Amino acid sequence: MPVSTTYETQIQNIAKNKQAKLVIKSMLRNKEVQIPAFLTSFTQTFASTWNEEDVYGRMDPIATFQNTKRSISLGFDLPAGTQKTAKHNLKQCDLLAQFLYPGYKEQPEQGKSPKIKSQVISRPPLVSVKFANLISSGGGGQLGYLSGLEWTPVLEMGMFANGKSLYPKVISLSFTLNVLHQATKGLNENNTWISGSATFFGN
Repeated sequence: MPVSTTYETQIQNIAKNKQAKLVIKSMLRNKEVQIPAFLTSFTQTFASTWNEEDVYGRMDPIATFQNTKRSISLGFDLPAGTQKTAKHNLKQCDLLAQFLYPGYKEQPEQGKSPKIKSQVISRPPLVSVKFANLISSGGGGQLGYLSGLEWTPVLEMGMFANGKSLYPKVISLSFTLNVLHQATKGLNENNTWISGSATFFGN
């Protein structure tokens, strides 16, 4: 068995045994990207927003709570041991980039011929992200939206060349998922957590 084939098998085995498969699904197209991701960074941020009002004669402002926002920043490498896999990885990255664009519908422009139509945004590009128990919601993916995507070929690792086409052997990606809470989270009047388990990181 060629070394490159063995390498590919090891990548898939590690992803399967360690549950290191990152699944990103577009809620618009019902398509998903499944990739064996090797994490390089992982950060969860909980940011509370307060409205502060300064009052004469009071040292501290009167603070009124507004909301708590959650975001997940993820960085990972996507390796390839063969040109075939490198080409597939590039297609997966292209599909992932498409997940950041909205859905449109045609709408006739007012005062003009019905044949003249414009494209109007009708659906936001929401996604669902799942990574083992670190990114999940009720056993499934975590709903939210990506505020951006960074895509960088690791040049020192080289590329496969096929004619005028180049396929990176390793691609580094990173994005931030802004979580959309699908249930009320917090404490009720009995100080019991409202939304089931209080954990944010799965079981």
